[in-house]
Amino acid sequence: MAKERIYRRTHAGREALVNGDIGAGGGEYRRILMVIHDDTHFDGVRAAMPQYGDALISRWLRELESRGLLESFAEAAEQDLDFTGNFTVAQLLQKQRA
Repeated sequence: MAKERIYRRTHAGREALVNGDIGAGGGEYRRILMVIHDDTHFDGVRAAMPQYGDALISRWLRELESRGLLESFAEAAEQDLDFTGNFTVAQLLQKQRA
């Protein structure tokens, strides 16, 4: 699912952004390409485009990826945005009792 992926602009994506050669859907695609620099989580893209729904943003990301302008990979535990992967409830309870 797109929401669990990290996105990165490809060389072709950087070139398309510089040359303005993005094609159909240019306005939104350009905005997405501008938001994505290095490793950008789906939530970062969504935060930059709050007026659009997750499904539409996901579709645009897949389209940009199919055109070779973006690449993506599954998020890893070390990229845990809300830091909930760093602890367990049992650990919190144990520290609270101490």
